[in-house]
Amino acid sequence: MRRPLVILAVGQILGIVGATYLPAPLILGLSGLGTVLVWGGWLYYNDRQLFMLALFLVSWTFGAVHYIWLDGRNNSELTQVLGLNSAPTSSKEQTYQVLISGEIGSPPLVDGDQVRFRLVVEELSQQGEPVLAIQNEEVMVWVRLQGQEEQEKVLAWKRGWKVQMPLELSLPLAATNPGAFDYKQYLYRQHIHWMGSHEGLDGIQLAEKESGQWLQAWFDEQRSRFSARIESLFPEQIAGLVKGMLLGLRTEVPYEIEEDFKRLGLVHILAISGLHVGVLVACIYSSLKWIGMIREVAAGVTLMLLPVYVLLTGAGIPVVRAAIMAGMMLVAVIFRKYTDSLSFLALASLCILLCNPYALFTAGYQLSFVLTWALVVGVSPLRRLLLAPKWISAVMAVTIIAQLASFPLAILHFHQYSLLSAVSNFLLVPIISLIVIPGAFLSLLLSAFPLGEVFAFLPSWIVSTVLTYLLALTEVISQWRFLHWSWRPPSLWWISLYGLICVLVFLVETSVMKSRWRARIVSYSLFLLVCGYAVHPWGTESLRVTFLDVGQGDAIVIETPVGYTMLIDGGGVLPFQKEKWQERRRPQDPGQSVVVPYLTYRGVRQLDLIVLTHGDQDHMGGVFAVMDRFPVKHVLYGGGLDESPEGITLLHQLHEQGSRVEMATDGQSQEVEEGITWTILHPSATEGIEQKGRNDASVVLYLQAYGYQLLFTGDIEAEGEEEIVTKWELTAVDVLKVAHHGSRTSSTSLFMKRVKPQVAIISAGRKNRYGHPAPEVVERIETEGSTLFRTDEHGAITILISEQGMLIETMR
Repeated sequence: MRRPLVILAVGQILGIVGATYLPAPLILGLSGLGTVLVWGGWLYYNDRQLFMLALFLVSWTFGAVHYIWLDGRNNSELTQVLGLNSAPTSSKEQTYQVLISGEIGSPPLVDGDQVRFRLVVEELSQQGEPVLAIQNEEVMVWVRLQGQEEQEKVLAWKRGWKVQMPLELSLPLAATNPGAFDYKQYLYRQHIHWMGSHEGLDGIQLAEKESGQWLQAWFDEQRSRFSARIESLFPEQIAGLVKGMLLGLRTEVPYEIEEDFKRLGLVHILAISGLHVGVLVACIYSSLKWIGMIREVAAGVTLMLLPVYVLLTGAGIPVVRAAIMAGMMLVAVIFRKYTDSLSFLALASLCILLCNPYALFTAGYQLSFVLTWALVVGVSPLRRLLLAPKWISAVMAVTIIAQLASFPLAILHFHQYSLLSAVSNFLLVPIISLIVIPGAFLSLLLSAFPLGEVFAFLPSWIVSTVLTYLLALTEVISQWRFLHWSWRPPSLWWISLYGLICVLVFLVETSVMKSRWRARIVSYSLFLLVCGYAVHPWGTESLRVTFLDVGQGDAIVIETPVGYTMLIDGGGVLPFQKEKWQERRRPQDPGQSVVVPYLTYRGVRQLDLIVLTHGDQDHMGGVFAVMDRFPVKHVLYGGGLDESPEGITLLHQLHEQGSRVEMATDGQSQEVEEGITWTILHPSATEGIEQKGRNDASVVLYLQAYGYQLLFTGDIEAEGEEEIVTKWELTAVDVLKVAHHGSRTSSTSLFMKRVKPQVAIISAGRKNRYGHPAPEVVERIETEGSTLFRTDEHGAITILISEQGMLIETMR
């Protein structure tokens, strides 16, 4: 193989992987021994293959040592200053009040009543102690704004400004729900170990000063100018989408549009990637040649503009990769040399991982490099096999290769893949590539000249019209829920097997053998088998009950071994009236941010039963997002849900979507599979909410599984508990979902002595305003000898029940 850059890149990648999962002494020992032996063999035999192997081992060693060295230095000086030798072992959040001086290290991002930015710490003092100098430390800062005037002030803040502010420092929390985004790990890989929060702008002092970030600040200013220009050229909704596609301002894309694009596998259009860089380079290079420049000069000018665009768009991994490859191809044009896309791709990987080895583990790196490699290797041979006109075969080949390569990574990182993804990309990507992106670039360029906005009107109108129709189309087809599947994240062995089988299919189809039907049968059978396993992975023989951490609310997911899925409540936030300026891009909805991602992570494609215990917003509000994403077969409700405007709307929408909706009454029961039965204990059909009140009319569900008993009590209070104890001959249960988040109005001594749970679980929000759980309730639980778990301290709590026993797992 005459591609040393490829050998070096593969060695570096495997070295980083080895350093991540193997002990450092073993890595260093193996690399040193292997390098010595192979180099010695090459010196003795002077064999080219041994030389390549030696090159690989050197790169492998460098990648491993570099990662070990960098990871060893990824620690926090603030941790030592605050007197912590290690991360706190308690599940309770610890905070520290400090006064910090430093420099704004990133463009402040304003989102409704909240602003966040990186703060480069220079000095710190705590409780009147002497000021301490801090070096090479960044803190992620969140400020809650107290008024629209403060928001207007913050919009003027710039990267590089000096700032002094009081902060409440805390360690970032790891993911508190299975499959959720791990923000702590994300910050760690950016060398950030602390978060700081502050209420309002009081106490914050700012100063505009020259800093070492003047170049970044200049690009921030230019990005803001281009952003304002886009706003003047396009309608509001379209402008946000164009900002995302041209400038990499993903936060400007309307949240609903981003979700639709995610479902259809089109989210790569919203992030600056090889598509955008390729279109830009082609437009500039072609335009320069059109006005009369020779190709070498045109390539040189285009090459000089590439770094500007990379820095202007934020220098994300995909755009850096694309820019390096495009730059090398332009260099090849200038010097009239052969272009080797695989070597250019390898060079891009070497550069990126040299600067940041953590990039290897990000979805952006993996998708960008795997897709590019697959397209470089596979498109040309596949085009020759497709019996279609040249341009159609090109689009078909790109779509097929991209979908096959992205599928395992999409379900690994995002846990969803639409059956319409290939069709959507085949139909829409050419339109985006040939009309939308060039037209948007052209309109932006024309607007920079005097009276340019007059001439920019036509391309901006064409782009706006096309995008309007495309958004209407994506909005419609994104609602076809039965085609947008959830997938459990695959294992490493499955991904490896899938990749090998795809290579086998490719080799069979591109071979020159005269008769290959047997090979086709074998390869395609293996491909269908491995994809079939991804559709329906072998499960366990356990019942899985997960109490999700949705803050101050309830959301419980029950999954049986054969795939019957129940949801008891969906979380939600209490409806506090907000002004327009306070509204954030992503709604504060635990249903959207917690319940839907968890169900997607678990590979759930429909819900067999939703139990809405009562009409409080913190129990039913999140179900709107759930039913928008998943088909629901059966719904049971109680607690006056049908007497509130929000509840009536929810039930009506569920009914309109084909769900069987009925009020829950005591005595209802169903055996969902052998050994697993649920029964409704409350409320009574003869008494309505007028006699009980909303909380005491909550649905109480009793679940029996393999000899274990679980009791889910909604928000019932003392009266409801007494009625259940009187009516039903309850014995000790194994698991009790403590009523009303541990409120003092529930969990009476009489009730606790009757149910006497082995395990008690309280769902409550961290630092909630209600003081849940009440100390007396915690004391009653402990008096009964129950083991207490709390979502505010332990995160999500998962209970696995089988005929062999019961296992409890927590996230914290």
